[in-house]
Amino acid sequence: MKKGLLVAVMVVGIVAVAFATDSTTQTVTMGVDPSTKISVSGDPSALTIVAPGVAGDQPADQSDSTRYIRYTVVVTSGKTRTLTGEITATTGDGVPDGCALKLTAATPVGGVGAVGTSAGQKTLDEGGGAQTLITGIGTGRAGGVGSGSGSQETFTLSVSDFTALKGGQSGTATVTLTFTDEA
Repeated sequence: MKKGLLVAVMVVGIVAVAFATDSTTQTVTMGVDPSTKISVSGDPSALTIVAPGVAGDQPADQSDSTRYIRYTVVVTSGKTRTLTGEITATTGDGVPDGCALKLTAATPVGGVGAVGTSAGQKTLDEGGGAQTLITGIGTGRAGGVGSGSGSQETFTLSVSDFTALKGGQSGTATVTLTFTDEA
């Protein structure tokens, strides 16, 4: 009886193995699209030129460094991108007469991959076209969740021509940040 049971178990096992050898294949197509995603952590505070602390001195520059640019970039092999900034619209008086609006986008700290290098402080002129802010951005990401992550922006309103200042002027400027492919 035991031999009969053993033979039956062996036959069932052989049949199970015979059925287990049947297989099929699938083809999985995969890829990574080049992509770019950008955001900023908000608008800078108002920049207003005020009277100097000492009579006879020139009014001091006004700056805001509390905002960050965050981005994720995936490029094709051997390619890089540049981040530019430009004034694309104004309201009211725009940039006040005798003043210059400047922007610095710092090299990101703590990013992952090829996050690029700051091009330093750039003056943004109404109708002056795009200014290069960060160069050499490859596949990389700058930023994340929370304050203090990404490329720190510094907006500065400075007196460029004291004799052209006109008290009471005010306005806004829309600054557009754009990624472009480097040559």
